[in-house]
Amino acid sequence: MSFVPLGRSQKGVFQALLLEETAPKPPPLPPPEPLPATALERPAVDEAEISAALVAAEQDREAAQEQLEQARAILIEAQRSRRETLKQASEDIAELVVALTRRMVRDALSLHPEALPSLVRDAIGRLPEHADLEVLVPPGRVELVQVAITGAVRVRADPSLQAGCRVLTTHSSLDVSLHALISGVESAVHDWLAEQA
Repeated sequence: MSFVPLGRSQKGVFQALLLEETAPKPPPLPPPEPLPATALERPAVDEAEISAALVAAEQDREAAQEQLEQARAILIEAQRSRRETLKQASEDIAELVVALTRRMVRDALSLHPEALPSLVRDAIGRLPEHADLEVLVPPGRVELVQVAITGAVRVRADPSLQAGCRVLTTHSSLDVSLHALISGVESAVHDWLAEQA
């Protein structure tokens, strides 16, 4: 057997091992103390508290649901009321427009009777040339129109006319009466009301 000299670093390790074997051993650790039985038990749960908390949570949920339903009902009623108010306002506006138009046309023709011959000439101008023309005007306006219209035109009174005129030929007619003007406005207003719905 041959002997190999130890290097310096190896000597230190060897000496540490020798010292470890020869050093007195520390006394063994005492066994751990047992934990009290209560430390291992789960904390007591009060079933009544849990039950009460669940009931309270359910009541809160039901109250919130009820408030939500009340809010929905209020919103639906507000929307219905808004629609009803807008509908009523639209109808009131429509009535006002028709009444104002009727009044303005009647007043314009009543206060300015000289406008009737001009209206008649305009109505005749819209119809195709025809030899047989008859113009119907409100009572009391026949002379005014006969003087202003030239040519072979018969002018006669129509008690159903309040204002305006009707021009008739054998094949066509043009109604420029107050009733026709108001009917046109009413039709336009009715169309407008239908768009509002």
